[in-house]
Amino acid sequence: TPEAIFVVLGLSAMVWNPSFQLLDAYATRQARAKRIDYGQSRLWGSASFILANLAGGAIIAWTGEGIVVAMMLAGHAAFLLTCVALPELPRPARHDAAHVALPRARAALVVGILAAAAIQASHATLYAFGSMIWRGQGLSLTMIGLLWAIGVVAEIVLFRFGTRLLRRLHPATLLAIGGAAALVRFCLLSLDPPLLLLVPLQLLHGATFGATYLGLVELVARAVPEHRAATVQSLAGWAVSLAMAAASATSGLLFAAYGPQAFLGSAALGAIGMAAALVSAWLQPQSAGSGGKASAPS
Repeated sequence: TPEAIFVVLGLSAMVWNPSFQLLDAYATRQARAKRIDYGQSRLWGSASFILANLAGGAIIAWTGEGIVVAMMLAGHAAFLLTCVALPELPRPARHDAAHVALPRARAALVVGILAAAAIQASHATLYAFGSMIWRGQGLSLTMIGLLWAIGVVAEIVLFRFGTRLLRRLHPATLLAIGGAAALVRFCLLSLDPPLLLLVPLQLLHGATFGATYLGLVELVARAVPEHRAATVQSLAGWAVSLAMAAASATSGLLFAAYGPQAFLGSAALGAIGMAAALVSAWLQPQSAGSGGKASAPS
């Protein structure tokens, strides 16, 4: 029944979603110790997403929808086993970072998290109605699948070179780039563009999602001491999820009333996120606006 599905998915999400923020905190600690490259390790998650979608679709087509719950349980079990296999890290020393103790630094972190939440929430209309819109344009299911795959490939490329970007750009600047890309992407999608334009617009997913994701993770990692990283990453993930839920609910109303022009609401969220990211960058204690000296990223 729909009620049972709602309960099962809700319980699953309560366990599944927070684990990614904890994994991000773990990975950024490993990256700080120079054991891994965070961006290059994260790209395998995106690559696995493509493979899982292809394999999952084939399995469901072969066995029927009844296999979905078993596949979910198998995914949870595989995730648990891989987490157990991860090397245990020493408990970080408890100390307050001088950086985050500054009022401007705290404000910069909060505003940066809100910026990322707005930019990621701008994807809600696309996730909910993108396939429906493209199907209405007469695109085949295969082409629609390729459009989604193009977006994920773009984010893989972004993650591949993400560490190099962060050596040159502050995380808040990366967030601003994601917001600017969302503004452009969704303004053009509101015009119901043809396939020729859909391909480059999907390539912008590398910026709207990938740059925003990487910017948020790195912003938190730089701003808080290690013993608080998992908590703050989880709070950041909660903010993004809450914004996405609100945007998803609103997008349904906008799409019912305005069709593809509902993407203008997504563009507005991108603009808000870009503005907030610029404010976050200005508030950074090492920025010129705060009277400090710029420091190289760690």
